[in-house]
Amino acid sequence: MRPCCLAVLLLLAGLSGTVAARADEPPGKRPLAHDYFRLDYRVAPGLRGCLSRPDLRELLAGQLDYDAIRQDDSPGQIVIDLSRQGGKIQARLVVDGAEKPWEATIDKASTCEDVTLDALVNINAAITMLILIPMQQKLSAPAPPEAPPAPPLPPPPVAPPPCACTVAPPPLPPPPAPRALPDPHCYELGLSAVFSAGTAPVVTGGVGGTVGLRWPQASVAAEGRVLFAPSAEIEGYGTRDN
Repeated sequence: MRPCCLAVLLLLAGLSGTVAARADEPPGKRPLAHDYFRLDYRVAPGLRGCLSRPDLRELLAGQLDYDAIRQDDSPGQIVIDLSRQGGKIQARLVVDGAEKPWEATIDKASTCEDVTLDALVNINAAITMLILIPMQQKLSAPAPPEAPPAPPLPPPPVAPPPCACTVAPPPLPPPPAPRALPDPHCYELGLSAVFSAGTAPVVTGGVGGTVGLRWPQASVAAEGRVLFAPSAEIEGYGTRDN
């Protein structure tokens, strides 16, 4: 590479800053694939002093801090189309890798090398501002808070226990029929031995009988006695037979 190119490379690297991407990271592990590009470098016939494709790729890698050119199925694309328009050199630039393709045109009455270096500065700025910085912001953004766990499901409804059937008590027996009241009166019979003294000249003995009828409030009774005395002659009385 020519010394002037190396000097311009050092100047551009100091102005562009660095980004987090590194060339040694495998593309399959990168969060986004649009920071790798296919290079479509076109130089019109007759233009002299333009940078070669390897020099162009090396300068861009120095500006971005990683080799962004992949000639495979990378989804992004960089287009640098150099041509002569009148007395000027025109560079049509396209960076396709962001949400919308970025396009620009440079018209400059200078050498092809100077126009190519200016094109690299613009492409570096477009890739950094439109692709790499948004990518870094996504990577450094805090992860969204996890959703709180779903509340536990309520327990299934428990069927109430079957209602215990209440057995009706057996019917009470009918009250007993009132008993007929007994006859309020009653009969009374009595029999007793009787001894009598003073009613006869001698002591006599006999039996007595009682017949009665009683009520709760009153009673009626009849009593009879039969006395027996030995047959004897008693002075003054004569003889008495039983």
